[in-house]
Amino acid sequence: MNRSLGGHLRCCVFAILLVGVNDGLAAERNQGKSWATTKLSVPRVGAPGFKRLKSAATGIDFQNLLGNERSIRNRNLLSGSGVAAGDIDNDGWCDLYFCGLDNENKLYRNLGGWKFVDITNEAKVGCAGQDSTAAAFADVDGDGDLDLLVNSLGGGTRLFRNDTGLSFTEVTKKAGLGSSAGSMSMTLADIENDGDLDLYVANFHPTTIKDSPNTRIRIRMVNNRPTVASVNGVDANSPELKGRFEISENRNVLEYGEPDFLFINDGSGNFSKTDYLKRFLDENANELEALPLGWGLAARFTDVNRDGFQDLYVCNDLFTPDRFWINDGTGRFKAIPKLALRNTSTFSMGVDFSDIDRDGDWDFFVVDMLSRDHDMRHLQVSELIDTNEPQSLLLSRPQFSRNTLQVNRGDNTFAEIAQYSNVEASEWSWGPIFLDVDLDGNEDILVTNGQLRDFQNADMTAQIDAEKNAKGLTQSQILKLMSRFPDLRTPNVAFRNNGDGTFADFSEAWGFDQPGISQGMALADLDNDGDMDVVMNNLLETAGVYQNQANTPRVLVRLAKRALHSGIGASIVITQNGVEQRQEIICAGRYLSSDQTARMFGVLDEPLDITIAWPSGVTQKIERANPNHAYTISEPATNPARITSKPSPIPLFSDVSDLIAHKHMDRPFEDFRRQLLIPIKYSQPGPGVGWIDLNSDGWDDLLIGNGAGGRLAVFLNQKNGTFEPSRSKILLRTNWDQTMALPVYNIDGQNSLLVGVSNYESGSTQLPVAALYDFKKQKTSAFRLELDGSTGAMCQADLNGDGTLEMFIGGRIVPGHYPNPPDSVLVTRDNKGMRTVHRWEGLGMVQGALFSNLYGDHRPELIVAQHWGGIRVFTWEGNGFSPTEITTRLGLEKMTGWWNGVATGDFNKDGKIDLIATNWGLNWRTKPSSSNPNRIYYGDLFGSGQTTPIEANLIEGKWKPARRLGIVRAALPPITEFVSTFEEMGQVTVMDALGEEFERAKVLEAQEFRSGIFLNSSTGKMQFTPLPEEAQWSPSFGVVVEDFNGDGELDLFLAQNFFGTNPEYSRCDSGRGLLLIGTGGGKFQTADARESGIYIYGEQRACAVSDFNQDGRMDLVVGQNSEATKLYLNKQGTPGLRVKLNGSIQNPDAIGSIVTASNLTREIQSGSGYWTHNSTRLVFSQEKPIGDIHVTWPSGKRMSYSVPPNARSVQLNRDGTLQHTK
Repeated sequence: MNRSLGGHLRCCVFAILLVGVNDGLAAERNQGKSWATTKLSVPRVGAPGFKRLKSAATGIDFQNLLGNERSIRNRNLLSGSGVAAGDIDNDGWCDLYFCGLDNENKLYRNLGGWKFVDITNEAKVGCAGQDSTAAAFADVDGDGDLDLLVNSLGGGTRLFRNDTGLSFTEVTKKAGLGSSAGSMSMTLADIENDGDLDLYVANFHPTTIKDSPNTRIRIRMVNNRPTVASVNGVDANSPELKGRFEISENRNVLEYGEPDFLFINDGSGNFSKTDYLKRFLDENANELEALPLGWGLAARFTDVNRDGFQDLYVCNDLFTPDRFWINDGTGRFKAIPKLALRNTSTFSMGVDFSDIDRDGDWDFFVVDMLSRDHDMRHLQVSELIDTNEPQSLLLSRPQFSRNTLQVNRGDNTFAEIAQYSNVEASEWSWGPIFLDVDLDGNEDILVTNGQLRDFQNADMTAQIDAEKNAKGLTQSQILKLMSRFPDLRTPNVAFRNNGDGTFADFSEAWGFDQPGISQGMALADLDNDGDMDVVMNNLLETAGVYQNQANTPRVLVRLAKRALHSGIGASIVITQNGVEQRQEIICAGRYLSSDQTARMFGVLDEPLDITIAWPSGVTQKIERANPNHAYTISEPATNPARITSKPSPIPLFSDVSDLIAHKHMDRPFEDFRRQLLIPIKYSQPGPGVGWIDLNSDGWDDLLIGNGAGGRLAVFLNQKNGTFEPSRSKILLRTNWDQTMALPVYNIDGQNSLLVGVSNYESGSTQLPVAALYDFKKQKTSAFRLELDGSTGAMCQADLNGDGTLEMFIGGRIVPGHYPNPPDSVLVTRDNKGMRTVHRWEGLGMVQGALFSNLYGDHRPELIVAQHWGGIRVFTWEGNGFSPTEITTRLGLEKMTGWWNGVATGDFNKDGKIDLIATNWGLNWRTKPSSSNPNRIYYGDLFGSGQTTPIEANLIEGKWKPARRLGIVRAALPPITEFVSTFEEMGQVTVMDALGEEFERAKVLEAQEFRSGIFLNSSTGKMQFTPLPEEAQWSPSFGVVVEDFNGDGELDLFLAQNFFGTNPEYSRCDSGRGLLLIGTGGGKFQTADARESGIYIYGEQRACAVSDFNQDGRMDLVVGQNSEATKLYLNKQGTPGLRVKLNGSIQNPDAIGSIVTASNLTREIQSGSGYWTHNSTRLVFSQEKPIGDIHVTWPSGKRMSYSVPPNARSVQLNRDGTLQHTK
């Protein structure tokens, strides 16, 4: 290989850094332009993945050493060390620098051909005698060569100026970087766009006092609060300890980390440390209340919002939260709003950014310590974070003990989808890196992991604590005990990007599954073939050097900026066949490590475009670039057009929630105290919402259910686009949740409201099933039935065509006996009142229900959505009220899940009614399927008198308990007869754990968690199609079907999110209300919030539609549990024809009618979705003249009506007449 082609070439006034080339291939200069290219020698034979090269072949024999006793005395050392990659002598070959703990650091010069030589002594960069953590190569003084920065525990950051390429001089003190901090990772970027590299250092502590053997902490009470008084005899208010310790709410001692450092470069490589509180502000741009004292492990500059200024993400360990800072354009940073980032990892080790879905926005991935193995998840128990923010609060940002993948929604808010994407677990992880391993244009994920001692081993912790508490131990005895923690030498992980938002484990297939303790990792093209090789620093093992084996087309891009640094912070976009790939040039920002400043893209073997967005705002484009070439590009001296942002779309809806100014109230209830093993809370079900013309004035009024401690809210439509709250004396506060409201009519046609009553929290059998609100008489009355479950969904239909409505009342849950299936009932109304005409014993946990005419006759079917059950369908084949279940006939018998809501519509316009059902989604800890379902065992186990649920996972053909020993033991103390350790709990089956009690346990299964539509096919079977991926990112509850944009195709809205998960699980907060636009044929595409105008971040429940201002466009209301109700006015949809049916005295809205117009079939329903009553006025698109409307009335009578061409609204009468308004 010819090394002489490397180095500096000058083209006009631009410095062009050329990539070294293979086999004497010539470099091309583009005369008069600011780029040069070199043809790459791409291997002809190979496959995606890596080959680990032996040290004897490469000459890289570095090992990161750490003595046993030191590793016990100071756990901070176990976080390991990193590696830096860069061409220090500008010879075109990337060199490597490794950090060591008990041994000095080493610098290896790349000779080409995978040969390296140790030049540490010559370069004078060994840093002997310090615990080196991180390293980075960066041209901090702007002289054209790479200088070296080295971090250490207790030594802060040291700077070595590059003198000759092979020799360095330490200038730490002169440069203003000296400190005694416990410095971990660093990141460099030009945060002020003044042409030089600034430095951010994440600090930990040189040692953790609390973890040291025989640490003595004295507590005293101050103002009735426990306070740390001294540590090892040193006053807690002394300068070295002030602010370091506090007592948590749970009375645990918390030890905080050190403040991070931000250093500003003056342009010559000299730095000044900033006043942190002057540079970093809260989300409202106010000064922080206190200096953050995090356990900093990693930091990364990236221009997240693409405004040309580098933003900052900081990974903090333990209970200290991550920090996400947005650059305000002046080099100051503002905290990202709570609603923009909903959650973070707990033990955040490292972070990387990528545009994983190729939508042009930066997504990011943070790694934690969750194992992929079922047995290990039981054995490894992380402490619950004392300072973790409550999951139930809208403006909280809880920490989850797993990896997090944050997907940018396009407006710099993020949806966390690691569980959906299959990347939530990668063992005790350290450094993640996005890299397109298989060169398919989608960036994959590499993760290093492993730990010398598994301090999460719950069994070992229990043994050691027992011995320590049994007798006083010397320090040496404690050290010996601590050494018993087993090591955790786990295989590194590679996740392949499937291109659909999910990833698959390709660790073994790509040769990346080497077991060990791998920590710092960096990318570099070490053989100049245009793909990125991988280097990692391993603890107590030779460094890993992995040759990339890819043999498909690629492009390598390097940047050379006119100012001091090589395009750090610039964005590179490769465009080919209309598809964009985007990467950014970074400096350091890896876990303890730093890449070579080059970026690789997998491409097709055809021309492509390269666009550079420089931090200065200048954009530069190279058209019809060649694949299998390396491009070195300099920022032009001129100022081509800057990037202009695309104009924002005009949103379909406008938020007019201030018209009602309503906030749902729901008194907290501790579900997990009553049933320890229940997976989610059932005490936060509402509110239900409904549009009902209460005062019969022809305008829809709005009703919103209450939680315990609240009152039913009624907003009366003022006919001018505004509302007034009803002040009726019967709207009193209740001590129970009200589920949903339906209008009911007596024999005189007078309407009242039937409002469901939940007895879930009280468990009382004395509460009624529902309450009847008679506004005309200003009184309420109780509606009582024998129902063992708490009232949930309700719906109405005229089942026998007699003009009166029957009502289904679904049992949602049996209080204190989850998941026992409750009963449900069908009631009818006559001159004696309401009475039960059918009871479904043990029907199941009904969450949503509606009546719909699936067969097109005059007798509607009942459709229910259940938890631990399916979408079940019942019909009436005779003249009575005895139903026949047709679930199996429709092909739905295996579709069991955690279904929440159900609605109907003719989605493919074939004249048959289809279904849409909301489910739990796939962004959950399990993804059930027919071959690997979720299962729950339950019953009165061990004679406790209580119903105990035990969730189970199918592991290698055996059903094993999902929950850990601690919580299972608390719920079922007798289980310790069969299981005594955490390790055993991970290994046993449910049968083993329960012994003879297993025979008494009942079982339920769930096989489908995806929300989707069920098309009513010509075969008589319902064909299931999942909704787009965004619909699976969070549980959905309410669902409405409507043509919101007026294009003649039915659209969908889903109400999303659920926060009430048990403390071991993550809350579900990745939705914000999802509008899906119908594209025809039963297909839908996602409308993002900028298009829809819908931004709802809380726990959405019911949603309902009405054209409340009668402008021919359907508006939307969405209820949130314990938060503001959101009202949206449809302003941009094309107005349609308003249609009202005039029914019978006891069914004045003609509930159950089927209406067809413009080739679209709709139904008028009372009760649907999830706890919803939609307006009974329909709106049909008028993009094409409607002509005739066809109606099948509840009696079965079919009639047609001719619509005048200029009609704006019509009323259809049973006698065949029509009234209209223009």
